Amino acid sequence: MLPYQSPKQIIEEVCKEVLLSFQMTDLEFNLLSLVIEPDLLDDNEKRLIHRLLYAMRKGWLTFVGISEEQIAPIKYRLERAIKS
Repeated sequence: MLPYQSPKQIIEEVCKEVLLSFQMTDLEFNLLSLVIEPDLLDDNEKRLIHRLLYAMRKGWLTFVGISEEQIAPIKYRLERAIKS
């Protein structure tokens, strides 16, 4: 059985892994999709997501197992999350 991780821990871990590897896998993509609740994000989580979006806009990330059609909704959701 996997240990419980709070949404905050998942966001921090996934963002750190993606930003260090310059890759986003379908698993990381899905984890972020599931745990992001715009009204519940603190400043640190918003900052991490902002960095992730910046890397996406700059084209620094490679997407593994994610289609272009799947990228647009997560970008929209991430952008909405940091504007709340």
